[in-house]
Amino acid sequence: MRRSMWAWGIIVVSLVAAFITTITVLNSTAYSAHAAVTRYLQALEEGRTEDAARMAGVDPDEVVPVSLDGETAVTDIRVDSGIAHDGVVTVRAQVSVGSQPTSVVVTLRPAGTIAGVFTQWAFSDPPVSTVMVEAAGLGFARANGALVDISVPLAVLAPGGIVLESPSPWFDVPRSHTVLAPLDAAAVTLPATPTSDFHEAVSAAVATYLDSCVTQAVMFPRSCPFGADTSYPISTNPDWSIRAYPEISITFTEGAWRATGVGSARLVVTVVDIETGRKIPVTETIPFAVAAVIEAPDSSEPRIVVEYPAD
Repeated sequence: MRRSMWAWGIIVVSLVAAFITTITVLNSTAYSAHAAVTRYLQALEEGRTEDAARMAGVDPDEVVPVSLDGETAVTDIRVDSGIAHDGVVTVRAQVSVGSQPTSVVVTLRPAGTIAGVFTQWAFSDPPVSTVMVEAAGLGFARANGALVDISVPLAVLAPGGIVLESPSPWFDVPRSHTVLAPLDAAAVTLPATPTSDFHEAVSAAVATYLDSCVTQAVMFPRSCPFGADTSYPISTNPDWSIRAYPEISITFTEGAWRATGVGSARLVVTVVDIETGRKIPVTETIPFAVAAVIEAPDSSEPRIVVEYPAD
């Protein structure tokens, strides 16, 4: 009986020892801070934005999508063992972002356990970088392929990078790429140049506006850049037409895209000589200037708001 009890005791002790050993091994490998960093970097390498953001401790909707572009993609992951101190673990890693070697140093803290035995880890500071984009005349840009609001700082999971491009066919914007390490803060300037398509769309909008002006059979069409005065009574309704549509110039001034140009209108009208009563046909070419603010330049159909009178 005693031998049986001793045998069972040895078995129980062996099982407990094996269990403790397994937990210790798993906590130092699969559930280690080193492994947590490796999984995070692998999510970046594979372009899994949602997974990487959750591992980083941030909302996936608040970060720029992870780039898989060759200039900013994460590759060649090498993670060193962590160094523990005062309950936190510092992990160093080396990656390539595009062709650029990048060092990564992050600190993780325990964040609970699974089943009370397997340690979970969280980044002490989310490995996120911020990018401020200065782009006069643009409210949006494409960041790693996604259309984003650039009036606020952009959050980028790091290490990694951000590729910035034009938000629409209306603007030529030099393609920009920036490599980032965790907690970096970068500023990027994007010069925007209106494209020929944008010029055509704005010119068409100005032409539509002027065409509406010439439908008004009055000497001074309302809210229009041209008109004519006469001291004689008129006997026929004024007939307006556009003789030369403006050659539109587009500039960014005073915080807005503006369209300006000069053209000419033709007026045909018959006036009455007060003294003789004779009817006198009049044809006159009247130069004018037009100035307009371009609204919604990032949209599919830019709109103009004419400033009248033009300066």
